[in-house]
Amino acid sequence: MRKFLTIITLIAIIAFSIGKAAAGGPIFWRVNTRAEIEKGDAKGISISDSGAITLAPSMLEVFDTKQAYIWSAVADKSGNIYLGTGNEGRIFKVDQGGKGSLLYKSSELSVMAMAVDGQGYLYAGTSPDGKVYRIAPNGDAKVFFEPKSKYIWALAFDPQGRLLVATGDKGTIYRVGPDGAGTILVKTTQTNITSLAVDATGNIFAGADPGGIILRISPAGKAFTLFDSAQREVRDIQIGRNGDLYVLALSDAAGSAGSNASPASASSLLAVSNRRRRGSDRDHQRPAGGRCSAIIGHDHVFRRFDRLGEIGGL
Repeated sequence: MRKFLTIITLIAIIAFSIGKAAAGGPIFWRVNTRAEIEKGDAKGISISDSGAITLAPSMLEVFDTKQAYIWSAVADKSGNIYLGTGNEGRIFKVDQGGKGSLLYKSSELSVMAMAVDGQGYLYAGTSPDGKVYRIAPNGDAKVFFEPKSKYIWALAFDPQGRLLVATGDKGTIYRVGPDGAGTILVKTTQTNITSLAVDATGNIFAGADPGGIILRISPAGKAFTLFDSAQREVRDIQIGRNGDLYVLALSDAAGSAGSNASPASASSLLAVSNRRRRGSDRDHQRPAGGRCSAIIGHDHVFRRFDRLGEIGGL
């Protein structure tokens, strides 16, 4: 009887051990879509539109501003980088060696836009209660232009050296001469003009919020809608070779101009549209030639549209 009980006990112990081992064994699951992959933390990797995972470019910290946000950045001809920050309205200068220092502190909360002229003077647009400051290389500053607008979202120079100032919350673009005297170039139906780019011939490209459109504006101030991104806000425009435009646009989920959305939350929603949308040319002629590449939307498909608003895959 004792031998029988011993055998029964051994069998029970073995069965318990096997069950415990099975419970602690490997568990398999399958991830099929980009959305499922993005539920995890992407550290040091890039995720393509198809969900493929590759190593991301390495990131090296050069200078820590100790500020909550870096809203704008621009470089001068000497390779110095200027950083506009919030929420203390500070501008930092970082030299080619990575040494950073405070250049100027404005009385507004955020430095949302900056540009450098041919003489090396820095122009900084602040918000709210927007002002444009002209800052000398040694840090001496004065108010250069005050448009009486709540926000200054973007600054750019035209080929004649005049400063273009994109504002909100009335969607107006100003053109300011070297003496600081400004006039309205374009007054749009949009709430905010959030980005600017100027080509070599003086044509101006402006991104807007909340319509998510891109305007093409002639040097004379004649504007038409080049492209409708189907997103909420066009945050940045860059002109590439052969006049190509590269456009960053944000959806509603990323917040909007004038909101408190952080740069991280906005950039995490960067995507590429495959929506086929045509620009509008009501009462305007469409220009000929040139291609524009749009990085816009929420579905990560790279598309190309030309200056007629036509879209094609790349």
